Amino acid sequence: MRDYYNRIKKYFINKPYSNENLVKSLVTLSFIKIVLFSIGIQAPEVELNWRILTVVVFVVANLSILLVLYSPIFFIKRRYYQIIYGLIINFGMSFVIVANRVYNMFFHSYISLQTVAHSTEGLSMFQAVYSTFRMGEFLWIIDIPILFYIFSRQPITNELIGKSTKADYEVVNGDEKRNEKKFSRFMIAALIVSITVIIWTPVLSIYTGVSEQHPHIQLRDSGPFMFYTREAVARTPVVEESRLDIRDKQRIEGWFENNKPEKKEEELEFYGEMEGKNLILLQIEALQNVAIDKEINGQEITPNLNRIIDESMFFSKTYDQTDMATADAEALVNFSLYPPGNVSAYMQYPDNYFYSLPRVLQRVGYNTSVLHGYYREFYNREEAYPNVGYESFVSMENFEKDEMYNGLLGDKTFLEQSVDHIKNLEEPYFAFVITLTSHHPFNYIEPEDYEGIDVSGYENTIVGDYIRSIHYTDAAIGRFYELLKENEILDNTLLAFYGDHAAFNYNERHYQELNQFFGVNVHKPEEQITIHKVPFGIYDQDGRFEGEIDEKMGMIDIFPTIANIMGVDHSYTMGRDVLNSEEDFVIFRDGSFIKDGKYYISKKNAFFDMNTTDQVEVENKDEWQAKVEDALEISDLIYETNYFETDFFRENHVIYKE
Repeated sequence: MRDYYNRIKKYFINKPYSNENLVKSLVTLSFIKIVLFSIGIQAPEVELNWRILTVVVFVVANLSILLVLYSPIFFIKRRYYQIIYGLIINFGMSFVIVANRVYNMFFHSYISLQTVAHSTEGLSMFQAVYSTFRMGEFLWIIDIPILFYIFSRQPITNELIGKSTKADYEVVNGDEKRNEKKFSRFMIAALIVSITVIIWTPVLSIYTGVSEQHPHIQLRDSGPFMFYTREAVARTPVVEESRLDIRDKQRIEGWFENNKPEKKEEELEFYGEMEGKNLILLQIEALQNVAIDKEINGQEITPNLNRIIDESMFFSKTYDQTDMATADAEALVNFSLYPPGNVSAYMQYPDNYFYSLPRVLQRVGYNTSVLHGYYREFYNREEAYPNVGYESFVSMENFEKDEMYNGLLGDKTFLEQSVDHIKNLEEPYFAFVITLTSHHPFNYIEPEDYEGIDVSGYENTIVGDYIRSIHYTDAAIGRFYELLKENEILDNTLLAFYGDHAAFNYNERHYQELNQFFGVNVHKPEEQITIHKVPFGIYDQDGRFEGEIDEKMGMIDIFPTIANIMGVDHSYTMGRDVLNSEEDFVIFRDGSFIKDGKYYISKKNAFFDMNTTDQVEVENKDEWQAKVEDALEISDLIYETNYFETDFFRENHVIYKE
């Protein structure tokens, strides 16, 4: 074996070749990968909208970074190690690209450095890769074996001399070693320019406006190298005194004081109607309003949910306010805070002590539990949930795995088994139940594994897969509902349910089918708002809550609305109790918002009428924008200062005293 290894090593070492051609080939192929990856990034806008300066910076900076990364090849004398080094760099970059692509399929976001700040998140990403990886991703590394074959066999002459000669070699310990010059004049000049460009790239990014854009746009317009370098610099710890700045805390306190409800408790409609009753909150993966009451080929997509909604109070104009899907949905509903942006609260702030729905219920004697049919480490939930206020976490490890789809526990068995767990909770209790199977890209369920629905017209499209997936989850919810009734759980329980986020990206491959399904052009930002409507309903077996509420609201309003019905405190929620408020103000993480029937799109800096989608002018533009900016800043300050854990808050609010 050792002799065989030495023969291979000698084979690589003795072949004449060109350092410069090897580097040029690796740089070119790597740059092509970066370009293809960047073009495919799904950002909050469809148009590439690259300015000339942005393109120039992108091209020059990425080529410069690649050249510097591959330049150590010139200092490596053995061909074998040159090739290995170059392919390691190539593979590392390809891995980052594939990881981001697969991560985006699962989370509707891209990997940030904070995403991997906690060790448990490494497992989360591995599980996401396992669940969504497709064989086509291997195309990103197919060049590696090809390059290995070519540069390990092709005799390329010395670039400086023009041909290989014996003078180019010397014998060292019995092995021939090349005396080839390290750099040509062209390569020396290119490296000098590259290093200069790398030094000045952060300055150039300021002029291109990239650093002020949404993180997805930053990644697309910069490429992964610049994006992660800039993020690393931005995330470098700074002086911590700002975290203790009393002015920040006074500003937060002032915001809540200025935005507290005007009505007293005894004046509130539905206040305390379910006081002391159990609460089950069902978060349904990727369920959108468009599926409710919709038929396809004569069949209802969600027949069971339709039946439940007919007997519920249904909030038909609830908007998804997430920035990166499921994790943000939990923050919006549990904390009534806006998501921190491009990284979930559980990942970035797992140790924060939150004012939350389970916490306020816990303080009046409720047992709090969360149930989810996936690994407890996923999304850093195991670390974060105790600080959110959940006393127990029932995860995949606690369920019988009798119905699995590509590593996911099927919603049918998950919800059936959840009933058994809920039955054993000590009353009063709050059970937060999270479904999963209807997750993007919606192709986990095989047709033979559920009662089928005819998707003619949408065959072999992501829309058809979504319809099948939601139809399956709807059947699982129908069975869950019946079991709750059979076990008399609903006799003393409020059941609330909602869809956790929009199901689709704007840049889905089958966009024409999406247009048909939604009845809008999903590539027009002024019409995209339709995609962001998710169902929210409240069901009580005694019929206390029925009918449609068509007031515009966001997911951030679910906590205070439910808290009002349960008769518990919601003083420190940034949302509003929709049942006792007439202000339709829905704010999105990117600074866009809905107000008085107008939709403001931050990246266009323009208002659109929500009925006609026509651009309009408004008189209160500056006032509304200031209010939105203030709300988002306050939410960020609460996260950054761990506000509800501070002595400043605890000493003044009885709800947090032991």
